[in-house]
Amino acid sequence: MLTSARAWDSLSRSLLQLCVGCAAFSISVCAAQPRTIDKDELSRIKTIGVISTFGDKFHMFERGLVVFQNRESEHPIPEWKIDDEAVLITKRVLGRTFGIVPIITARRSEINEAHQETMFTSTNFELIERELRSLKLETPVDTFIILGKHRDDRGPWKGNNSFFVEGIGIFAGGRNQLAPLPGETELRDAEGPYGNRFVAPFAFYRISVIRASDFLPIGSRIAVMPTENRRFLEPATSLPSRRIHASVYKEEFRMLTEDDKRVIRKAITDVLEASISLTLKELGLTVE
Repeated sequence: MLTSARAWDSLSRSLLQLCVGCAAFSISVCAAQPRTIDKDELSRIKTIGVISTFGDKFHMFERGLVVFQNRESEHPIPEWKIDDEAVLITKRVLGRTFGIVPIITARRSEINEAHQETMFTSTNFELIERELRSLKLETPVDTFIILGKHRDDRGPWKGNNSFFVEGIGIFAGGRNQLAPLPGETELRDAEGPYGNRFVAPFAFYRISVIRASDFLPIGSRIAVMPTENRRFLEPATSLPSRRIHASVYKEEFRMLTEDDKRVIRKAITDVLEASISLTLKELGLTVE
């Protein structure tokens, strides 16, 4: 009987731990789902601290003829100051309504890692809380806004739905080529208005709004921007990207000229201007 009682007690504890774990997982997953800030919550927000964590690296993705020829690389770009740009844009969008406190921290990568969802993990709000509590803020804030990396396969490139990209970077599709002319053996590039391939700088990120009093998430949205030249039945928004001429793209980061980098950075800045404004509106923080 004693052995049976111990076994039942052990089983009960295991079931309780499993239920608690499932509940915690459910809460964290639900917290990361698209969510607009409710009006009561919004009325209590006067000052917002803004942290951007997705612009530290430049990701290059190139689609090959077959999946084994796909290329992917990442490169540090601290001199581009993408995170600073994202915070400035957020301040311009929200500054007329709220007091905005740009937050600079050496632990951006830790916050981004905790904020980013993967196929197997959800946003780690406990770790985010720990990082936010450690900040030394001269100006108290009511709410934090975190702009962090998002990984997705729903880019504007058609027929590449299984190709995941993330953060700041550039996507290049395969070359558009025609059959050889009679008597020749080499394929010919098919030039269009944007050159001979699809090339698009992108900014895939997610915005989370976290209440400063208890560090609970009160809003979350994957960044979107208006779709240009939208076709019938296509969605009115898309993941943030902008097509540029194929001549700007190089197969390796070190091969990019300063002019190439300026064009790419300008496209990313334009994407951020459009997407941050629209995403903050979808979160309920703006009404324009």
